[in-house]
Amino acid sequence: GSTDYERITAMIPEEYQQEFGSGSLSYQREHGDKDFESRELRGQYSLPIGEATASVHGGVREEKRNIVPEQVQRLFQNLMLEQRRRNLGAGVKVPIGKGVASLNVNRMWGDTASPQSIFQDTRPTSDIQPVNRVGAQYRTPIGPGEAVFSGDYWRRRGDPPHWQAGVKYDVDF
Repeated sequence: GSTDYERITAMIPEEYQQEFGSGSLSYQREHGDKDFESRELRGQYSLPIGEATASVHGGVREEKRNIVPEQVQRLFQNLMLEQRRRNLGAGVKVPIGKGVASLNVNRMWGDTASPQSIFQDTRPTSDIQPVNRVGAQYRTPIGPGEAVFSGDYWRRRGDPPHWQAGVKYDVDF
């Protein structure tokens, strides 16, 4: 089968970015016969506040896919696996000393609806457990290169939290 693909994007024009910040909004749709369809809406916006820059972003993606083999489709009243994923985040970048510090927070969540057989009264659904993430970074020139200090924390509901920290030093030859 063939897949149709369409995308619409809107952005804040460059001449207004100084005044209103920069941002974009995009909508994307894919369609493949009756067995597949996806839609996605994403947006992001950032605004300079003094020396700092604040930003927000978000998105919703919906996907429908037929996952029932043809031989048993007559036993189903709904053939589609439908997933909806959402994501929302914010961040800030601030110059500190000779470097730049940034902090980002993000949350992802969603839900799933499975195919429904003729023996099921209701359609099986489940939640995609939310994932919260916080990341921080500091980049600063040291000597001939740049040091990057970073830390990450993320947690899926019901799981133990994950931590990650790192230091990197880059030198261009």
